[in-house]
Amino acid sequence: MSESFQCIMCRHFAEGEPEGTPAFFCSAFPAGIPQEILSGEFDHRQPFPGDRGVRFERDPDVRERVGEDGAELEPEDAPAPDGL
Repeated sequence: MSESFQCIMCRHFAEGEPEGTPAFFCSAFPAGIPQEILSGEFDHRQPFPGDRGVRFERDPDVRERVGEDGAELEPEDAPAPDGL
């Protein structure tokens, strides 16, 4: 199975914290992101059943959270914003 960083790089992505909230959800999938998208089997720049018309949009602040390879950065390792 492939691995995707598309979700964490998307401006619609959120991680669950309150009890009963899915671990990974977003504006497109408030009840939880489908495994096909999380795993990278499906590219969510394309329509997916139930996505309510919301698709991947790169978060302009994503470089503050993840590196070029998608790995999460520690705050002191995050690059300064450069006007993406």
